[in-house]
Amino acid sequence: MDHRPIPKWIWNAEYRNITPENMREQLQNFKALDGYGGLMICLWGHPGYMTGAHLKLYGEALAIMKELGLQEILWDEDRYPSGKNGHRLDVKYQSSAIKMAALPILAAKAYRVPRKSKLLGAVLYNPFTKTRIDVSNHLREGRFRGKQKPSEWLLVFTIAKSRKKMVDYLSEEAVANLIENNHQIYYDHFAEYFGNTIVAAFYDEPCMQHIRNGRAFTETMPDLIQSNYGVNPVLLYPALFMNIGPDTWAARNMIYATRSQMFRENYIGQMARWCEEHKIELTGHMDQEEILTPAGTNGDLLRVFEHQHIPGVDEIWNYERGAKAYKIISSSACLYDKAQVMCEVWGGMSEEMEPDILYKEVLDLFGKGVNFLVPHGTWYDTAPENVNAPPELSYRSEKFAAHVRKANDLSARLSEILTGGRHVAEVCVYYPIETLYAGFRFDLRLALNGRMNKCKARYAQVGEHLYRKLHIDYTYMHPDVLTSKCEVRGGQLFLNNKVNFESYRLMVIADAEVISLVSLKKIHAFAASGGAVMIIGNFGNYSSEPGKDAEARQLAARICAMPGTASFEGTDEFFDEFILKLLDDRDVILPPETEPILLKPFSNRRMDPGKVPKKYIGHRGLVSYIHKIKDEKNIFYFSNTRDKPKTLDISVKGLFEFSCYDPIADAYRDIQPEHRAGRTHVSLRLDKDAAAMLFEA
Repeated sequence: MDHRPIPKWIWNAEYRNITPENMREQLQNFKALDGYGGLMICLWGHPGYMTGAHLKLYGEALAIMKELGLQEILWDEDRYPSGKNGHRLDVKYQSSAIKMAALPILAAKAYRVPRKSKLLGAVLYNPFTKTRIDVSNHLREGRFRGKQKPSEWLLVFTIAKSRKKMVDYLSEEAVANLIENNHQIYYDHFAEYFGNTIVAAFYDEPCMQHIRNGRAFTETMPDLIQSNYGVNPVLLYPALFMNIGPDTWAARNMIYATRSQMFRENYIGQMARWCEEHKIELTGHMDQEEILTPAGTNGDLLRVFEHQHIPGVDEIWNYERGAKAYKIISSSACLYDKAQVMCEVWGGMSEEMEPDILYKEVLDLFGKGVNFLVPHGTWYDTAPENVNAPPELSYRSEKFAAHVRKANDLSARLSEILTGGRHVAEVCVYYPIETLYAGFRFDLRLALNGRMNKCKARYAQVGEHLYRKLHIDYTYMHPDVLTSKCEVRGGQLFLNNKVNFESYRLMVIADAEVISLVSLKKIHAFAASGGAVMIIGNFGNYSSEPGKDAEARQLAARICAMPGTASFEGTDEFFDEFILKLLDDRDVILPPETEPILLKPFSNRRMDPGKVPKKYIGHRGLVSYIHKIKDEKNIFYFSNTRDKPKTLDISVKGLFEFSCYDPIADAYRDIQPEHRAGRTHVSLRLDKDAAAMLFEA
């Protein structure tokens, strides 16, 4: 794709009011005045989705865009979230949800499986001994006919269609039908534009929370659970709703990991394969990425983008709303060797938003690994009463027009420089997905709460502390990547990618109370080879595999006893002192912040757009940096979005000659590097909302 931002172009007018003449005028000005590199046509509640009128206008727009040299990203839905099939979804492919009926045994014989539900299984459960017996075959004709004890309960699990008409994201067949009725229709009509004008497809906010608050299930899941783990899935289902004793954490891991696999492979993976076959790339973003327990939303935020060509994140409604998620998504790109990371940005911040937010977002996002922007957005009809989720970000806005152009130019420059190459980090932060699965259950009110009934989730807090306060960059490490793509050599952990290969000498592990044995073995090998491990909170008390808790504790204890392992209760002054001493010769040294870092906690509630602040509050911005190696040359990016100037005393390992580039002014500035003790020292003054880059000569 072109490096210039490609915004949403929302067709919020009736088809009869959308004309080729108006489209041409808008498209010409989007390119000439705003500096956009293309558009993403977004349908916004049109009853004529995928009708002849819709396709005719779409074709006319594509022809104009091709003539003007603009690119187009294919929006895959009418409004959002993706998965409604433009309100044309066949009930056969509609999502389903799992439900549990818990009956005291005296009432069990009166139970009937609901008429529109299908039986998944039944368990005779003793809440005192935690014993579970599969009695599915005792539900004859939908009624229970078995023997039982007075203290036992009957737990019946059924699956039924969700009230919300969303596609079954977990079903290969259902998603294939969705693609056939959306993507394929566009290709059948506009094949000549694919791979040139049409460069990517975009999905928006798919989420398992849309299905009965995260209880998405599909009929083929039990077979896959059994195939993956060789266990009877019926005996695992109670753990989704309650604590079933020692097997709870492993049971949840087996179910949620399988569900995440189906979402990743059958939904994202299948769309990515279709895009590859049709010469375009897949991008888009999940819903509510900032929820730190993803079991009920996207399943596994770090791994969900494994097959997606351009991982993406959403940053709308208010400044830094998704700040804790940026590094998760950009780390996914690092782990799975993706060159680009997309962010949908600026939407819903209202016409009252201060223009400086445009620059702050760009500077922060590129520091954390994003390198391509999809602004939200611009509207066909800009009458205020017809603009949902303002601001209008184009030449037609008196307030934002000049700033949009400058922000787009800045984004394009940074994108061109920071796309590709490889990311340099000496620290990886373990992504404790096993613990996140273990702590999530369906009887909590909402998947969006991300609440944990036992285990903490401080991994993102630790990551932000490293980046914001200590100015130490890192990559989140997924357990699957750790065990399948990483190699231990000489006290370092090597990420074996073709392009983005990285090497880490420190692993930080926060609250990994539940963890797999295979992960523990790799961490043990890393520590035994001389690698440094920092552990925060509980570690290795339970295994994510059934019956392996004792072995997990033994391995965890051996890791903790290694000379290079240190344990902490939190990110306190002892943590800071230890890590700064340990990494006193790191590649890039920026003095840590001495003032308190304001980390605004994310709400556990769904954000109400009507109550979102109109401008950023509770934040002071941050100092960002990223180190990349591109074409065998070092590139260092630094930015300051604080509300006051900042002088950065930078120390880089090695003796270099640097040129210093200001991406906002598009000009070089003078610097006086000094060489001392095998390091290059540079002092950079950055004004408010400013950036500078060091290029190795």
